[in-house]
Amino acid sequence: MNLPEWLQQQPGNTENARFWFRTPMGLEPLAADEIGELLPVGNVLQTHRNVFVHLKDGPEGKFTDTACNLRLVDDAYRYWGCCRGIDRTKDSVPRIDAFLRPVLAAALAEYDPATLIRPTVSFVGKRNFNRFTVEQRIGRLVREQYGMKVLSNEDQEKKMDGELRLRCHIEDDVAHFGISLLDTPLHRRTWRHLRYTGQLHTTVAAAMARILAPPAGSRIIDPFCGSGTILIESAIAHPGCTFEGRDIASDALDIARQSAEQAGVDPVFQQSDSLENIPDSSGYYLISNPPWDEKHQIGDGHLPRFLKALKQWLEKSTHAVLLLPEEILLLLEEEMGKPGERLATTRVRGKLAEIVRFRSL
Repeated sequence: MNLPEWLQQQPGNTENARFWFRTPMGLEPLAADEIGELLPVGNVLQTHRNVFVHLKDGPEGKFTDTACNLRLVDDAYRYWGCCRGIDRTKDSVPRIDAFLRPVLAAALAEYDPATLIRPTVSFVGKRNFNRFTVEQRIGRLVREQYGMKVLSNEDQEKKMDGELRLRCHIEDDVAHFGISLLDTPLHRRTWRHLRYTGQLHTTVAAAMARILAPPAGSRIIDPFCGSGTILIESAIAHPGCTFEGRDIASDALDIARQSAEQAGVDPVFQQSDSLENIPDSSGYYLISNPPWDEKHQIGDGHLPRFLKALKQWLEKSTHAVLLLPEEILLLLEEEMGKPGERLATTRVRGKLAEIVRFRSL
């Protein structure tokens, strides 16, 4: 992997303000666009699930609050730097020690010794070591140098107030390091306290809302809204519009209403079978993650009915953004007689899905 010079510098240079953002697979370009709108980005590098940025105007602290308002990223970190030579073998892991010792001395000096540190490691590709091997090594360094309490992912220790995530991500032969800006990942929205089977990842919902981009005053409908994640994220992103959610599950709608209240938005949710009740009016904007995974699978006998109804919803819309797996999307395009515009391939509960846009239907 070829790395730019600004990414390889170690912390301590206030002229070299750098952030590192983690985002779901396939959303890296969309996240980079949002970052570029809110922050004075001088340089940017996108890799698998990562967006690294070099800011133009001063230290990270000047922009931390703004960075924490991003909605298309899962988490945000102050970027410390990277080391090379971490190959697929366990013998290469000790290289991390030599790199991290001086980095920790510079980077952790500003934190209270009582700070709780949780090393979190991820990597791309197969290795003959696992993430816990690296997490334990980093944790030992932190304890030895600073006596800080280290929380263990291997023991599944519960999240604790005030903890910070010391992130290591290994890609090719490069290990990247950073410390989280907040004690809670950005994808854990403050409004989502209630859980429901099959809830969509908030960051993916925010990406769909960004793609929809409705003009002010638009009517936005999600005919398969479930517990309301997409509509709530859309209402936050586009406050000048009206929002309607429909679903057959009353328990999901109860959660949607409570979550919307927590978020300070006011979509209207109603119980309705959207395979039967197609709206008479047209001209709305449609955004939805229709039922398709193992938790909400459409049986083979109902698939033709589902595709016919979804086609009717799309034909009455002005603009639509959907999240569907490739096999169902192909059948929908065949039903409609026209292709959609595939904008991102992401992963939803372990399965690949396409964010697709249909214009001017």
